[in-house]
Amino acid sequence: MLFKDFIKENFDEKFKFFKQKNIKNYDKKYHTNYVSIKEFENNLNVQLELLIKSIETQSYRFQKLYPVIIENKKNPSKKPRLICIPTVRDRLVQMILIDYISKHLKHELAILKSNDFSVSGVGIFQARQKAKDLRNTKPFVLKTDISSFFDNLVRATLLKEIRQNEPYRVCRRPLFLRECPDEKSKIHP
Repeated sequence: MLFKDFIKENFDEKFKFFKQKNIKNYDKKYHTNYVSIKEFENNLNVQLELLIKSIETQSYRFQKLYPVIIENKKNPSKKPRLICIPTVRDRLVQMILIDYISKHLKHELAILKSNDFSVSGVGIFQARQKAKDLRNTKPFVLKTDISSFFDNLVRATLLKEIRQNEPYRVCRRPLFLRECPDEKSKIHP
């Protein structure tokens, strides 16, 4: 199935899930250049149409990220965090793309997902249980938490390393713009 067709089939369902998950921020704009979920929903059909067209023409680009300061409401004495939150459209595309990959490319990308609980949607509780199970069955467990990982990431080096170490089909073109020649599954428009 082509990615654009997958989007057409799943967009409404994914938007409903996204809206429900973020209902507390329904009217909120994280930046003046962003639209709220409510504003996005008011033009949902137009948004879908524009998204499909940009994928068909291979012109889709993730929008610029803007920094947002997040206060810790549970513990106000903690230092605020500076993060970048994608636009509503980009978050939806990411959700749909992750779902598409998990359904149509799970075997090709299994090497990248050894203990990733995000794709299957089970989240942090299953990850914590897996960590407990490992601690009970293994002589040691390495716990890492890389502070400011993406701030310090040299993306050009990372891309070069991935291209050198992963299968050709996975890394040569943007994932949703390429074709898998040896499979029925196609990802390009």
